[in-house]
Amino acid sequence: MRKLLLFASVLLAGFLLNNPSARAQPTLSAPQSDQQSPQSTKSVAGTVSSIENQGHSFSLEVKQGESKVTLQFVLDKDTRVQGNVNVGTPVTVEYVAMADKNVARTITVAT
Repeated sequence: MRKLLLFASVLLAGFLLNNPSARAQPTLSAPQSDQQSPQSTKSVAGTVSSIENQGHSFSLEVKQGESKVTLQFVLDKDTRVQGNVNVGTPVTVEYVAMADKNVARTITVAT
């Protein structure tokens, strides 16, 4: 249980790296090879609004223009968390869109 809470905390910390009022701006980087097709890595900054599925998924609230949008992310075995993540933590998330899921690759807590 302690490992799960630690993992969830680290995950959330990574999400909240940037100011919660930062705009969601996808950043394309070099395509990553996949079995089906290459995928673009995107980046978004916001505030962790919830952690679900025993720390294997989370919600991130980001500001887009004048409104706030909540994005959902899942973690997999390749996800790296940099920092201590909790609900309310400002983070930056680098992710790829796979099927109907946003898979977090790197979660970095804002300093």
